[in-house]
Amino acid sequence: MPLVRLRTRRRAFTPDFTIPPGPGGVRLSLSDLERQVVESITPDEVVSLAARLVQTKSYAEDEWRIAAVLREALAASGLEVTSTDVRPGRPNLVATLGAGGAKGPRLVYCGHMDSVPAGDASTWTVDPFGGLVRDGKLYGRGASDDKGGLAGMAVAACALNRAGVKLGGSLILAAVCGEVQGNIGARALAADGLSADFGVVAEYSFADRVATCYRGALWGEVVVKGRSAHTGRPEQGVDAIKAAAEAVVPMLLRVGGEGPPHPLMPQAILGVNMIKGGTAPNMIADRCELTIDARFPPPTRVSDVEGRITAGLRECEGVYPGLDCKFRRLHAVEGFEVPEDHPAVSLLRSSVGDVTGSTEVPVIGKAGFSDANVFVREIGFPAVAYGPGNSTGVGPDEWVPVEALVTAARVYALFALRFLSSRAGA
Repeated sequence: MPLVRLRTRRRAFTPDFTIPPGPGGVRLSLSDLERQVVESITPDEVVSLAARLVQTKSYAEDEWRIAAVLREALAASGLEVTSTDVRPGRPNLVATLGAGGAKGPRLVYCGHMDSVPAGDASTWTVDPFGGLVRDGKLYGRGASDDKGGLAGMAVAACALNRAGVKLGGSLILAAVCGEVQGNIGARALAADGLSADFGVVAEYSFADRVATCYRGALWGEVVVKGRSAHTGRPEQGVDAIKAAAEAVVPMLLRVGGEGPPHPLMPQAILGVNMIKGGTAPNMIADRCELTIDARFPPPTRVSDVEGRITAGLRECEGVYPGLDCKFRRLHAVEGFEVPEDHPAVSLLRSSVGDVTGSTEVPVIGKAGFSDANVFVREIGFPAVAYGPGNSTGVGPDEWVPVEALVTAARVYALFALRFLSSRAGA
């Protein structure tokens, strides 16, 4: 078994793993063309690009750095890429492969270029931006969420283009900004008129399963207003912090957990994650601000959660005369579920099975939200998540298995071939 040598344009590293040069476990159900394309995707190509993306910091406001790396990689394989700034320094990249126009089915592959901050570097045992490959894992911020998947999608598109495959429709590769900050890139695609028959986002699914449903989300600010007074004369004021602690927060936690359960997703939950209040140590606070994050599975909708919060705030005002409570929405996406027997979902699951050799490719639900929520609930085409990552995405020592990176890239290529030449894409 040969040792795979990896190369990047920035920091050199020496891998200490081996991986088969071909797709181990691939079934014999692949056509000659499918096998040719799948086997052309090498570990070297996938991991090298993923490592370069990890080595490129791309927090909010500076996705242009990673966009430049992606654009170079795509252009090197002959793909034309368009770049549109959603905000200054925050572009969306789009590359289209295939028939173009209105001819044939349209498949969207989407990964987000932004990542959460690395946080305190002392909590990491590796350089968050080193792109280290060790013990069969690629480490670094964004490796799992979701630069590994984005690299796999880009490599798959390049492989299809190099092979000169004539697709019966269009593959639209979108690398978007601002997923972490309210899906601003995906919503910009919607405003630009994006349409498709099916979509796949690169969010993690361990490369061996397909996520067909996501919870909805509501971020908001609750402002609790009272009346200030001296600490020694509490009867002369209305303590906003006391009211928030005794009534408002317990109410939020209660109503945020309401709603019917879902077999594939966690129960609804609400977190009070930021708090601000008070002006002086000797004064009762006349204002307390709470920032919340509610997550809820379908069929619960954003309006249901907002309605419960608003009704609960009115109840709190009744307990504390003179209290005034307001809720303001900061960001919201609706939850969704794509039926697991949808033809495209079945085709994707069979593609995963044909690359991995598995006879069981389960469907799962996701606890968070993604750009797929925008595609399904705001644009109107079905979308799922499939990617190589795992749940290490926002913590220290984030990593993604090298084997999963290669598997996902091969699945992306195989599924695009099949979808764009099958009735599932019609």
